[in-house]
Amino acid sequence: MKFVFACLRSAILFLFGLMFVATGCSGFIDAAMLLQARNWPVVAAHLDQCDAHMRYDKSGARWELTAAFSYGPGFTQHYEDTWTPADAPTYTRSAADSLGASEASGIMRRLCDAQAIATLRVSAAHPSLARRSEAVDAGDWKRDLGFGLFAVLGGLLLCAVGWSLFPRQPQPGKSMLGRTRIRESRARKTTT
Repeated sequence: MKFVFACLRSAILFLFGLMFVATGCSGFIDAAMLLQARNWPVVAAHLDQCDAHMRYDKSGARWELTAAFSYGPGFTQHYEDTWTPADAPTYTRSAADSLGASEASGIMRRLCDAQAIATLRVSAAHPSLARRSEAVDAGDWKRDLGFGLFAVLGGLLLCAVGWSLFPRQPQPGKSMLGRTRIRESRARKTTT
């Protein structure tokens, strides 16, 4: 039973490691797309939907924006993204809890109104590939590359730990033979 639990522990560590590696690879892909998008043409976009909400973490709270855009001929292509705007205020947890409804509504309206004039960078070869111009110009690829590198290294570390903790099944002949020899030598010492 102990062997089964040890195998299960190693498998779980290995699985989490693979998930981290996959997440890191998606960060690398996003960074590469943002780097490529610097050469894509700027296209006008129509804001279809915008939602601003507070995202809480250990140290405080920040505004996060989710927006859906239409672009292309006849605005038939769609793009959706979630991010924290650069000009969005951040709060401590206590300040975020004491934020009034009218003040929060005003901030949400201001953040969404700024996206009404947003533009997108769209690939000429593949019009379904688009990125926010603001993210491309701000150099968000650096953040995505750092995140991807951290996630891949962490995932590889978890995989290595999972592999090293994987129990090796002892070969029954050798271990039993060694124990028998130890018992025989002890028996000889006691008889002499």
